[in-house]
Amino acid sequence: MGIASIKWLGDLEVATTKLFTPWNTLFYPEVTTQPVKSAFELPWNATVPLPGPHVVRGRSWSGQGRIVRVEVSLDGGTTWREALHHGAHLVKAWLPWHVNWAPRHTGPHVLMARATDETGTTQPSVTVGHPLGYHFDAVVRHPVRVVSG
Repeated sequence: MGIASIKWLGDLEVATTKLFTPWNTLFYPEVTTQPVKSAFELPWNATVPLPGPHVVRGRSWSGQGRIVRVEVSLDGGTTWREALHHGAHLVKAWLPWHVNWAPRHTGPHVLMARATDETGTTQPSVTVGHPLGYHFDAVVRHPVRVVSG
């Protein structure tokens, strides 16, 4: 759960048997692994100057295995292209990626990224909401505004 929100580590206990605490039995009983997720390394509602090109960066990860493919849409999901990966393809770790983008007009744009891990799991366009908000894995519509340079 620490990957979904900031946590401060106070103590670390290593055990050879499963531990039963309020954190894994009461508060987060269904949270055992992270689903496939992606995020842009760009502020929400970022302002991007025209003309480009710009390098748009992000990261994808999965609690099930290595990320093997990341696709990015720079037009709200109309078209998709494969992102370039860089860095090590580690199990259960962020995979940094990037795409080049040369927007053609000013105004609002929607960026989207979806990843696929080595189990074949790809982020869905939408996901059924969990009552407590956990397990969100849908492709996020990331708003960006392109302005005259």
